[in-house]
Amino acid sequence: MRSHRRSRSATPFLSPVDGDMWEGIQPVPFDVETDDSDDNGEPKTRNLRTTFHSKAYRRRLHHAHHALLVWLAVALPLFVPDVAARSPDLMVEMLCEYIQVLYDRRQTVTLAAETVLSIQWRYRYLKRRLTGAWDLVASWRSERPLKMRIPIPLCIVNALFRWSMMRGLSTRGPESRTWVTFAIGCKAAFWGLLRPCELSSLVRKNLKTPCDWPTRSPSDVFVAILSLVYPKQLEELWSSASVPYR
Repeated sequence: MRSHRRSRSATPFLSPVDGDMWEGIQPVPFDVETDDSDDNGEPKTRNLRTTFHSKAYRRRLHHAHHALLVWLAVALPLFVPDVAARSPDLMVEMLCEYIQVLYDRRQTVTLAAETVLSIQWRYRYLKRRLTGAWDLVASWRSERPLKMRIPIPLCIVNALFRWSMMRGLSTRGPESRTWVTFAIGCKAAFWGLLRPCELSSLVRKNLKTPCDWPTRSPSDVFVAILSLVYPKQLEELWSSASVPYR
């Protein structure tokens, strides 16, 4: 990683800046103590701005931001975050220096990412202006080996499929359809890398099998197309996954 070190004497003394541009802009508190429900579990009136994320997520951002403030108090005592937020370049420079410190001290990259996220959450107008800090986080993450998590072994998936098909073929009526549907869902979820909510919302019109294609080649006989209406990345309108048909 590239070092972004800077001596304490080089840190500018920050003072309030006059101007209408920043007038009325206030940092957003994390509001980690706010509960989203009453004693009976019913939703109650809440601040939509400060409770946009879950309480656990807000608590992690709060802890990351607190650790940053503790480091600033020692390393850069003249640095005032609420004032520096008016200059994205200053904020990026400070974050880069802090991320480098975390890297040198063998802290977790998750803490570095949550620190940048805490700044983005507290100063919402900086959300797309901290690219320099995110570049260091990406550089740090590139050193970690890629790990693919398999939620369930293939042999168990095959066993569930066979057992469910046997139950479905040995029963009648709605119970038979339920077991056969469950068996097909096990295969589709495994090969399609579907989350439980994506599998439960999957309907026939979102599944294209070879018999639905007007023209197909011999290699297409073992391929199915799944269309996810609500993928994990909400910014995307839709996504498709090619699933082996086994």
